[in-house]
Amino acid sequence: MRMTDGFDTQAALLAPRENGPNRGAPKADGSVVQRRGSNDSNASGPEPFVRTGRGKHEWRMALLGARNDMITSAVAMVNERAERDANALTAFEHTMKFAEHESVSDLAIDGALNIVTGALPSPMNSIKATVTLVGDIYGKARAASRNVRLDAWIEAHRDALVKMRERRIDEHHAELAWLGEQIEVLLSDDSDNGERQKQSWETSMTTIRFPVSVTSAQLEFHLYDQWCRQAGAYFSVNVYRTDRHYPGQEEIGTTDQNHRAFAGRQVFGMKVPEKILDRLERVGIDPLRALDLPIETRHHEREPGTGRWKGGQTSHSDLQKGQP
Repeated sequence: MRMTDGFDTQAALLAPRENGPNRGAPKADGSVVQRRGSNDSNASGPEPFVRTGRGKHEWRMALLGARNDMITSAVAMVNERAERDANALTAFEHTMKFAEHESVSDLAIDGALNIVTGALPSPMNSIKATVTLVGDIYGKARAASRNVRLDAWIEAHRDALVKMRERRIDEHHAELAWLGEQIEVLLSDDSDNGERQKQSWETSMTTIRFPVSVTSAQLEFHLYDQWCRQAGAYFSVNVYRTDRHYPGQEEIGTTDQNHRAFAGRQVFGMKVPEKILDRLERVGIDPLRALDLPIETRHHEREPGTGRWKGGQTSHSDLQKGQP
């Protein structure tokens, strides 16, 4: 699943911008920040190392507490992701009531799942706290519900979602449990280097975060995209050569006879169900950006001598082609 705009490659063609240098914004006073050279007498060196004065027991409590904070953050991420998956399924189910008795041939929610990995800063750069994607659960749900009714597919994936949450939390606890042993090894080093590592480990484990980068809406629209592809849907776009800014420029035409989701542009959702377009229009989402479907672009230009618009060549693009 692409989480970027679904029509980004065509954006340069359909809504081109003026060519020009990529200039940065100047400072208000016109000044320039100079890099400090090696001969600058004001250049400061590294901050001096300062021990905390903690004893072994105090360090053990501090490091174990930081580890627990990291586990809590990771579990919160798992719960948040599961909640977003559930919300996406519920919204999808509500929109697709018209098709609840239709058969599902190849619809995947597991294809939208990301493995979230947080890399700990140095000196823990070799340690990664990961929430493992247990793909077999969703994979089995998908296989079991293929060629069944859509409502049965949704129920199977809702059950799989509960199992995914439980399995991911259990595995995450197991993955991070070994840190307790590493902490004990670290506690036995009373040198300055050991003190530095303790301080760095505490900071790393306390500050690491596990963001959920995909939204419920993106997961929901991914399912619409899969459904439309299953039906052989695509976009048909009329563009007109204007040459207003530079030779060869084309712009999308306008119409008042198309679905409101396309905002008056001459874009047509071929085999895209009206209920899906209604849902996208209701939440203010451009179908071209939400659905990663093949695009048929019909090019038009002025006929020499008459000035009438005439149809030219037709080009096709599919941003998913060639992707694994």
